[in-house]
Amino acid sequence: MDNNHIDEYVTKFLNLLNDSNVLDVQITDDPAIGDGFRNLGFDMDCGRVFEDKYGQDAFSKPDALEKVIDSIDDIYILGSAIFSQWRYYNHWAIGESIRDEEPMRWFNMTIKRMQELTRSKSASNSDNPKNGAVFQRQVRDWFMGKYGQGFELEKKIPIGDPPKDHKFDIVNLEKKIAIECKRYTWTVTGNIPSAKMGFTNEAAFYLSFLPDDYEKYIVMLCSHHEKRSESLAEYYFRTNQHLIGKTIVAEYDPISDDMIIINDRSR
Repeated sequence: MDNNHIDEYVTKFLNLLNDSNVLDVQITDDPAIGDGFRNLGFDMDCGRVFEDKYGQDAFSKPDALEKVIDSIDDIYILGSAIFSQWRYYNHWAIGESIRDEEPMRWFNMTIKRMQELTRSKSASNSDNPKNGAVFQRQVRDWFMGKYGQGFELEKKIPIGDPPKDHKFDIVNLEKKIAIECKRYTWTVTGNIPSAKMGFTNEAAFYLSFLPDDYEKYIVMLCSHHEKRSESLAEYYFRTNQHLIGKTIVAEYDPISDDMIIINDRSR
């Protein structure tokens, strides 16, 4: 399976669903849509594999789906479920529209989860590291704009006793500034990306070994969600400030080039 092709296809499908200029029948009666899912390697199994793993209600009821959506991590199972759900409206549904409120919620959740999986799973090799590296350079450039030259990427500093080299994302040895960058977001449904918060705490742990005269930063991507009254960086600081000591938690928006110190905002 090619994650990039899957992402492109389900995004196109979601855009069709959300396009008011496209008639329902242009979606449900077009056999090319089913062929597209099949050509990507998905099976029309009436949702059986999905139901076996996540429950029957999650295949048909968006409220039940919402409870398990963030635990879905199998692209094949999820894609086959989306294919099967489309096939229901293509072949069996009577007096129901694929654009009724419940199926629209279901498709929006599953396809956004699929986008999240395919973009993170290209995962493992290129997409996420590439995005992380771009964010790292953007943060470095912001600090250079404020403090001038001297910021190095992936700089090793000996920490601990006995000392052992540890690579920090951005370092200015002359000005004694060390920065760890975290390009994380809320999950699709607005839940906490728990594992990623653990990685952020790990970064804070390594920063804590630097001498007290270092200015230490964790810079997080500016991430908001409609279900949350605070950004992800604000949430992280609020729930973990007892662990981070004097480390500064900042939130960076690459679009506006704004850097906000969360420690100051929370006082």
